[in-house]
Amino acid sequence: MCGSDRNAVRWCCRLIVAALLFSVAGVAQARKRGTPWRLRPMKNFRDAGVLSGLARGRVYRSDDPRYRPFNSCARIHRAGIQTIIKLNGFQHRVRYGFKPYWRRGPCKLRELVVSLPYESSKGAWGMNIYQIGRRDLTRGRRKVVRHMERQLRLMFKELAKLKSEQLPVLIHCSLGRDRAGIVISLMQRLAGASRANVERDYVESKRTVGHTSARSVRKVLRRTRPVRHFLRKVLGLNYWDVSRIRRLLRLPTVVRTPAPPTGVGPAGPPASPQI
Repeated sequence: MCGSDRNAVRWCCRLIVAALLFSVAGVAQARKRGTPWRLRPMKNFRDAGVLSGLARGRVYRSDDPRYRPFNSCARIHRAGIQTIIKLNGFQHRVRYGFKPYWRRGPCKLRELVVSLPYESSKGAWGMNIYQIGRRDLTRGRRKVVRHMERQLRLMFKELAKLKSEQLPVLIHCSLGRDRAGIVISLMQRLAGASRANVERDYVESKRTVGHTSARSVRKVLRRTRPVRHFLRKVLGLNYWDVSRIRRLLRLPTVVRTPAPPTGVGPAGPPASPQI
């Protein structure tokens, strides 16, 4: 073996050892208390219709289910979820002109990728989802807010196109608290949930991921009321889009019968016992 081959093998071994060390360190970090790392199990997974008093089994919320080595997919499939909406796509910087698109997401489900930045994203000027509807901002900040409102408009338009067999839908961001919380709150208010129930569902994230206050969502709901007017006049949705979104949390739960395994026909009458 020549010297170059030995060096290549040596560097490969170093990379493998480094990858193993990073994996072990990541698992150890995930086990620490309150560590927001992607290898921890999903904590903020729940039905958006339970605490809001609306129809159950239609819309779910959670933290990001991608790259979870635990039972995330089992929980998602157990809930019967058919579609995923990802709000934290390409969140590290503001991507003006980004158009949400569909792809194959986690757990082999159809996923809509939406790019909503947070306050520490590059080019966000400290703006986040809680600033939607504001117009008393400087030019740069107003541009970021309008970008987020455009993302919400395109996301709601895709949400309005979903058919009944494509439900339930899971809406998530990084922690399922801020961006997913505001989107779910707008949908709940549009569907007729009281403000008290919406705030109770929003504050429930404090028990799972912490650092949540009803004051944050209260300001957004006050600024965007009535929600139907905000969706139509500010975001630019039409009447039919708003009506379809409103029905998402009002329709009864869809009951699905699991399909029989391949090659197995319909069940017949029970066989008589062997004598």
